[in-house]
Amino acid sequence: MLLGNVIFPLWAILFFHPILLIIVAIGNLLIDSMIALIYVKVKKIEWDREKFIKFVFYIWPAGFLADFAGFLFLLIISWGIHPDIIDFYLIYTSLTSVILFLFAVFFSGVVIYFLDRKIALKFGMDEMDARRFALIMAVFTAPYFMLIPTPGIG
Repeated sequence: MLLGNVIFPLWAILFFHPILLIIVAIGNLLIDSMIALIYVKVKKIEWDREKFIKFVFYIWPAGFLADFAGFLFLLIISWGIHPDIIDFYLIYTSLTSVILFLFAVFFSGVVIYFLDRKIALKFGMDEMDARRFALIMAVFTAPYFMLIPTPGIG
């Protein structure tokens, strides 16, 4: 449990107690905050505490939105195109399922990149810093835990 929104695959929310969701949300907030703080300090970006906190509260829900985009991709494939193409619980049972899950994680990372880049620019980062920050967030907070099989949950 080291990275932002990878702590918990969004699609599995339906199977857990709300208290766990609160813990996961707080964990994601802390990790997103830590990554942002390290980046701001290393790059010597001069923000006061209020601006930094506001920034974090913009990027934090953006990560959940990106996770939801990956989940929605899998849901559309599963429900809309071919119901038996994805095994949500034992994702490594077919090459197609593995590829689709890998694409969902990649897609979520791309969404994180574009949302966080836009937010960083809005908060005054220059283009290069915004791109670097967004790339770091995309790589470190993509929902990799989607790739862990969850047999017995459903």
